[in-house]
Amino acid sequence: MSLRLRTLAGLLLLLVALAFVALVKRSAPSHLDEETGSPPAADADAAPAGTTASAFGEDRVPTSRDCSDEDPCTIDFFHEVRGTCVHTPDPYCSKNCRSDEDCSFADDMAPCTIGTCTEGACSYLKLALDECAPCSDTGECEDTFCEPRECRDGFCRSSERDCSDNRKDTWDLCEDDAGRCLHFLADGMRPCQVEEDCRSDHPCQDFTCSDGLCQVRPETRFCGDRLQLPQACRVGGDNRECIQTGGDVCIAGPCEEGFCNWREVPNSPRCQHCNDDEECSGSFCQWPVCTGTVCVVESVPFCQDREPETVDLCSEEQKSCLHRWTATPSPCEEPAEDDGDPATIDVCDTETGDALHLPRQAEEGDVCATSNRCYYTYEGPGGYCLGHKLNCRHDNACGASCDPETGCVYDDDELCPCQTDAECDLGSPCARVVCMGKEEGIARGSGGACWGTLIDNCVPCQSHSDCVVDRWCILGECSDEGWCRYSDGITCDDGDPQTMGFCHGHKDNSCTYEALPPKR
Repeated sequence: MSLRLRTLAGLLLLLVALAFVALVKRSAPSHLDEETGSPPAADADAAPAGTTASAFGEDRVPTSRDCSDEDPCTIDFFHEVRGTCVHTPDPYCSKNCRSDEDCSFADDMAPCTIGTCTEGACSYLKLALDECAPCSDTGECEDTFCEPRECRDGFCRSSERDCSDNRKDTWDLCEDDAGRCLHFLADGMRPCQVEEDCRSDHPCQDFTCSDGLCQVRPETRFCGDRLQLPQACRVGGDNRECIQTGGDVCIAGPCEEGFCNWREVPNSPRCQHCNDDEECSGSFCQWPVCTGTVCVVESVPFCQDREPETVDLCSEEQKSCLHRWTATPSPCEEPAEDDGDPATIDVCDTETGDALHLPRQAEEGDVCATSNRCYYTYEGPGGYCLGHKLNCRHDNACGASCDPETGCVYDDDELCPCQTDAECDLGSPCARVVCMGKEEGIARGSGGACWGTLIDNCVPCQSHSDCVVDRWCILGECSDEGWCRYSDGITCDDGDPQTMGFCHGHKDNSCTYEALPPKR
């Protein structure tokens, strides 16, 4: 099955089409009372930050209401494995405010997020990790020749060196090592009378003046670094001329200011040209994306759960997430009751503890195999069968079903734009999902597109590699406490406090912008 983000006009990309089932917080009161302008009274039933399971009694299952910190722009939930309330910022949110201070998050919860109060509503800007260094003066910011930095909004914000020489026949680049701007001459674009007119800063290309134009000598055309090949292109075209094949890694990029802006694209195995996601092939576990120039395949860890003692797998065969326990889970401390039928296997449901009696599949050496593909079964660490029912979810608002002979079934040909965040649910308890563009889409009789991002301190980890997402929009690292924390790889900032920026993976133009949501 092709898992592609269904977009409005093909604009948006599902970076992590994930879910937010167990994390949906209750509707909280406005941060400031609209009549008095004062903070609302604290909920007597709300639990303070850091509350543990023991505070609710042994027979009490804590809920998001118990964990509410009364800030409508935080995600509050009880983490069953950690046994405590977790609070994480929700920058895709807005609330009432009177000053920027009303838009800040408590306890250094969001050190790389700028909250701004504009016209009585909070808006949030998430900074890329390399722009997150705090400062009070530009002199405190470390920069390079090509990326000068200035202290703005209390952070060392980056900018690009302007290397333009205002000539259409040169590709203008910046070189940090040399600390200077470079101007590479394009082939056949500059008029000349003598070869002296054909000077170029390219390290190895050689030009001659022929027929009144500067032309590169054929034997030097492709010399040197492939990322430094000056290639003229048509702005607004399909970028077809901005693809280099034949090397170990695909090199491609968008056409900007009349030249190909090259970058390595290691996750484009065929370096296939595309204009739209629909032209790219993928699978349930390998999501196809069109960067705007070439097809890439993204492996997004949407199957991760909160439990550190499960191995979380993505199954191409069953088109679902599978969770295998490495230690016996508490609901299954005893094996399932034997129904006495040799044609079935007796399985303990790891989610409910119920006994499942499923048709046996004769496979040598696998006593826990079932022919019912709507279940994942295996021999647990206690020597008896464990398993769970598949959770069939799609990457858009389409419905899904399960066929016992094949597993999850999806309709790839149906376009299902979303109208609510809940319709984007893929079952992951460690994600924040948004149905983007729904207002404009509904006005046109369709709907929006799903988008999501991972939540801090929810996914368990043992090393940084357990927290890898796409190395583009989201950068992950494993904290000393053993939980993944995520940082932004790109700052999506259009300078408008009335919009929110969303990053969409390995796109040539990664950011799109939406109007602020209604205040909570």
